[in-house]
Amino acid sequence: MYLEDKEPVSPIRFVFSFILLTILIFTFYYWKDRAIPKKEKLQSIKSVISTEMSEKFTGPIQDIALKAWKSLTRTDMVIAYVSFIAIVYSLFLHFGLLLFERYRWKLNHHILLYSVAFLPLSIYVPYQFVTEMISAIFIISLILTCKLETLLEIGYLVLFSILSFLTHSFTFVIGFSIFTSIICVQKLQEDRSRTLVFYKKKSIAGWVLLGYFAILFLILIILSSYHVFGENSFRFLFGRFKEMLFLSIPIIGLLFLTSLFMKTERELDTKPATVIFAILLGIAVFFSNKKISPVQAGLNTIDESIQEENEPE
Repeated sequence: MYLEDKEPVSPIRFVFSFILLTILIFTFYYWKDRAIPKKEKLQSIKSVISTEMSEKFTGPIQDIALKAWKSLTRTDMVIAYVSFIAIVYSLFLHFGLLLFERYRWKLNHHILLYSVAFLPLSIYVPYQFVTEMISAIFIISLILTCKLETLLEIGYLVLFSILSFLTHSFTFVIGFSIFTSIICVQKLQEDRSRTLVFYKKKSIAGWVLLGYFAILFLILIILSSYHVFGENSFRFLFGRFKEMLFLSIPIIGLLFLTSLFMKTERELDTKPATVIFAILLGIAVFFSNKKISPVQAGLNTIDESIQEENEPE
């Protein structure tokens, strides 16, 4: 392991990288579905949006943000939606890597981040989970900025919690549970590291963490017992949780490994490694382009439904 320069991530380079990745993702999405007629593409995207908005945990924030973005850019719904999810996806990835690596990013950090974005297993995730990503962005912002030490940080806690909850309540519960665990573990470590000569101060962080999860599970059991989420509520919640983990863990895991290996392996910060990573990025784009897009899949589903309706009984 070698010593890292403890220089914070440059805000200018961070914003530039975010904008560049957004443009690349938007270009890929738009070019991928270029052969689909605009009317059919709009129909498929509206179907995707209606599916998202009908989800039980979806709040109004995404719909408000999308309409505001469409009005601001003065574009049609197709371009507005594709650019909107590209922005959300790029910001989610950048915040995700920032969560693991808060010091100076090198060139290979960015190339590996872009490679994660264009992997076949992750490139189309925003079409299905853009609402969850927005909610997760607010939670990550909370983790990055809030240590509950000042009134301003408490203000951040209230603001980001409300925004996350009004975006996607289920993601908020998962994310806020992670945030609570991180804060309590940090407080426990700080208490253990202090040497108190005259008295030993009792830490309540462990009790707070235990109480939080006890109340959370109790609420979930009560809501499931009264079928708030429909029949078999608990099975529905577990299935939704498993689906979110299945799609998010590979992305988060790869971002974590990117940060870890760039810290510990000096060879990954060399020019030959840069060339190899650039080739891997090209390979990821190539195979992602071979994969059918959600717009085309949605269009095929619509066509199949129309054919079934027109079939004689």
